[in-house]
Order: sequence, then structure tokens, then C-alpha cells
Amino acid sequence: NRLIENLQTELQLKNQQLEEQSCELRQTKSELSFQQRQTEALLANESAMKRDQKDAAEKRICLESQLSRDESRS
Repeated sequence: NRLIENLQTELQLKNQQLEEQSCELRQTKSELSFQQRQTEALLANESAMKRDQKDAAEKRICLESQLSRDESRS
């Protein structure tokens, strides 16, 4: 009888440990998912910034070209 009680107690402890580990794993998964979304947002922002820089450079080249044409006419 004592052996059964010891085994039941041991099983309860193991079950509690497994529940705690499961909770920790869910929390870690949630944190990783959040970090992944943050990384994706940062990459999207970086991509948008590069597009904006490219557009600005193209506009600058166009304006410089137009300015030099205007100066050569004067």
C-alpha cells in the first residue's frame, strides 16, 4: 500500500513537472513567434527604406539632369 502511495506521489510530481515544462514551452513558442513577427516587420521596413532611397536617387539624377540642361540653355 505504501508503495502505491509513493508511486502515486511520484506520478503527481512528474505530471506537475510536465505541466510546468509545457507552459514554459508555450511561452517560449509565443516569444519566438513575436520575435519572428518583429523581424518580418523590420525586414519590410528596410525594404521600403531601400525603395525610397532608390526613388530619391532617381529623382535627384533627373533633377540634376534637368538643371544642367537649363543652365546650358542660359
